[in-house]
Amino acid sequence: ASALPQYSLPNVCPQAVPNSKLTVKYTLLTQAWTPTPTLLNLYDSVNDIRRHEKQLFSTSFDYTTTTGTAATIRFPYYMPYRWFDSTAIFSTAASSKYTTVYRLADVYLVAAEAANELGQDPTPYLQPILARAYVIVPPVATGQTARRNQVLAERFRELAMEGHFWFDMLRTRLYPDADALHQVTFSALVGHSNGRGQTYANKDLLLPLPPTEIQRNPSLGGQNPGY
Repeated sequence: ASALPQYSLPNVCPQAVPNSKLTVKYTLLTQAWTPTPTLLNLYDSVNDIRRHEKQLFSTSFDYTTTTGTAATIRFPYYMPYRWFDSTAIFSTAASSKYTTVYRLADVYLVAAEAANELGQDPTPYLQPILARAYVIVPPVATGQTARRNQVLAERFRELAMEGHFWFDMLRTRLYPDADALHQVTFSALVGHSNGRGQTYANKDLLLPLPPTEIQRNPSLGGQNPGY
């Protein structure tokens, strides 16, 4: 059972929903994860359906009062709607929904990236993602570099909250930056700010080796640099 639904409402949300029979069954709405402005800026809030209210993210909770009228609780910031599960939140405190690990969109994007690296047209793999995600479907870029950047940008948009971001950055050594028009460009990961006052360094590309493994296997040659 997944605990992720408790992160889909902010901790300012009342345990007992006003004028209703709804009561949050989780002991605490921990608000462990909220999307940053940097992440939200990857999306065109009008043309990108994933950025629309209650697609990937939400700023409110809608419900029906005991008198049958519609009511809304507004949040002061965006929350991850992808994890929202009303049954878990208001009944069981445990979600029966599957936690996303890999899904077809990821397969399409992997195939698009691989095709482009082989000098092939990635359109057959990228087009299904674009057609579902946008109101006005953008064209597939021309040129291998532009297509690579488009595919990588769609990976960051499409696979938000699925645990791929860091591993895509490690694999490509690239960091995505979005401008005011939501156009994504990529720069070197090492030396880039993480947005929290730290800068990515070479040592961040590797994990530290457990001392027990170094003791068992001297041929490892010691600890990874920087640890």
